[in-house]
Amino acid sequence: MSAGFEILLLSLLACLLVAGALIVRRYRRSPEEKERRRRLLLHRTGRMMEAIVADFQDSLVCYSYKVGGVTYHASQDLKGLSALEAGEAFRIIGPAYIKYSPRNPANSIVACEEWSGLRRNSGAARPNEEIHLEKERLTNEKTA
Repeated sequence: MSAGFEILLLSLLACLLVAGALIVRRYRRSPEEKERRRRLLLHRTGRMMEAIVADFQDSLVCYSYKVGGVTYHASQDLKGLSALEAGEAFRIIGPAYIKYSPRNPANSIVACEEWSGLRRNSGAARPNEEIHLEKERLTNEKTA
């Protein structure tokens, strides 16, 4: 082998490595894309069951559900999903539906791009308002 042929071979190998790295980098999925695909897979293949939404702050919904005698507590960030309309966050605390993976019950969702298991409570007052109204009613009973 001549020196010129070795240089040509090394240059070709370097070009192939750079091209391979660019291809891998281009097709690598972002964490957001991985999460979106996970939600859609659970939507298509997951089992549906009832859950209880315990808390909702900002765009994070916390819920619990029971599968095979084991209670799971989970949360999901709903940012970017149109599962909630503005001003309705207080109405979702309570019963809801989730979808979970039968192979891994801890893998669950309460909403995705194509589905939402959140139930809207019918016109109930906000929890803080309910507490305030109850305190006011008890105060009025004591004074009467």
